[in-house]
Amino acid sequence: MIKNRIVNGGFETGTLSPFIVNNPSFVSINNSNSHSGVYSAKLSGGLTNAIIAQAVPVSPNETFELFVSLSKIGPFPSPLIAINVQYYNGSTFLGDGLVTFILSNRIPDNNEKDWLEVYGTTSPVPATANTASIVIAKFPELGSADVFIDDISLLSVGPPQSAFRAEKIFSQNVTENRDIQVSYEDQIFNLNDEYDPLTSTFIPKQDGVYFVFAMVEAQLFGLEFSHIAILKIYVNNILTLSSKGVYSVGLPSIPTLSVSGVLHLNAGDAVTVRYISISSAGIIEGFPDSSHFEAARFPSPL
Repeated sequence: MIKNRIVNGGFETGTLSPFIVNNPSFVSINNSNSHSGVYSAKLSGGLTNAIIAQAVPVSPNETFELFVSLSKIGPFPSPLIAINVQYYNGSTFLGDGLVTFILSNRIPDNNEKDWLEVYGTTSPVPATANTASIVIAKFPELGSADVFIDDISLLSVGPPQSAFRAEKIFSQNVTENRDIQVSYEDQIFNLNDEYDPLTSTFIPKQDGVYFVFAMVEAQLFGLEFSHIAILKIYVNNILTLSSKGVYSVGLPSIPTLSVSGVLHLNAGDAVTVRYISISSAGIIEGFPDSSHFEAARFPSPL
């Protein structure tokens, strides 16, 4: 179920609480004009600053849709309005998630039962943020009308989708019995900017359950009876998944080897792919169809 993070966003308790205001003389509860229900909040016009705000808890990488309904009364023009969503860690300001301005004389007259419905999508919540502050500010303007605010909603639309695929386009030398990181240089897609093709590292931005897959095609030299190779996935330089290939041949071999699994990853984990040939030297081929690295996040409460 989608839940509105704003408490009392329609002011139907008949109070402004838990909103905070800069001056109760300039921001008040009103029961004569409303977008829905009975009540709204009134920001006094004229040469006054009127601000109403509410802080709500958030989690890293969440994205929100903000909805606000605005109206005015009478022939005087509406003043400039700013609507902000600001991210904080405690009292430390981290940045704006949304900034929207309603220019002067753009808000309709409620005498005609008209309301301006404003909506916007925030940027993702920063990794260290735990609070978002929704701030609606009316700027002073000589002769401007009172402004009414109603039905404020902040709805989580979830984190951005997470998935990437990278392919190998350059060959890479393999030294016998020496562990190397496999490079996947060609980024095919990267939905949430979590894969770095320069370092061939996947760093998720959100905790969650991920499917991770890697594959290589390598030409192994030598005339040994068997070639032994291991493809490995590391998380934070810790071996997490591996797959061994044993190829019984008496001639140079071009085996493909893959490794995959479902992993619980934390935001900021570094996921890389490594390869070792136990028995002989060789080359990891730059063949995109058979040497690639990819991951995707599953919907999960974890």
